[in-house]
Amino acid sequence: EVIYAHACRLYALTRSTLKDEIESLRLFYADPQRSRLPGEAMHVSAPCAALTTGRVVFIGAVWYHPDHRKKGLMQTTAPLVRALAYTRWQSDFAFSFMAEDLVKAGTAVKARFPHVEWDVAMVKTPVYRDGTLRAALVWTDAGEQLRHFYEYSAQTDPKIDLIVENGAA
Repeated sequence: EVIYAHACRLYALTRSTLKDEIESLRLFYADPQRSRLPGEAMHVSAPCAALTTGRVVFIGAVWYHPDHRKKGLMQTTAPLVRALAYTRWQSDFAFSFMAEDLVKAGTAVKARFPHVEWDVAMVKTPVYRDGTLRAALVWTDAGEQLRHFYEYSAQTDPKIDLIVENGAA
């Protein structure tokens, strides 16, 4: 039974900025004019978006099976997903969008995004078709990603230690 799914995508931004890609909707669609929903738009005022170029990874589209939500899986999966993305693509920057209520609930911290910048207005997107969803652009750079993974891998878990001691690993 699947309990977790997470999508990541690499963008090589050599001729445009992250802001350009988000606002044009090229971040989501190969042909935004043909694929966008009626009235769909995104507006970004988060400062880093206008400055970000290079190898950028969108880390989003996270799904947890309802029976396994709110059990601390994010603290385990976030550093692993970022480490996989970094080692596969040598990314300079990793980001996601996070709804305001999730930021207020501490999800950005749990997901190990040290930077939260406002505002991303998501207008009539598939995420919220009836209006505008206010979201933050949450992000981390390559050095922070590596530090997060090193910190995570240095942590010991008594349950894992017990399995190894019993010869089950």
